[in-house]
Amino acid sequence: MPLIIYCLIELPFTLVLQHMFIFMQKSL
Repeated sequence: MPLIIYCLIELPFTLVLQHMFIFMQKSL
């Protein structure tokens, strides 16, 4: 799997997960 495709798929996904996790912690 090319590195560019990995960056395009994995990086946004991990960023979204991190933001969701932070948002959940703030809401609690």
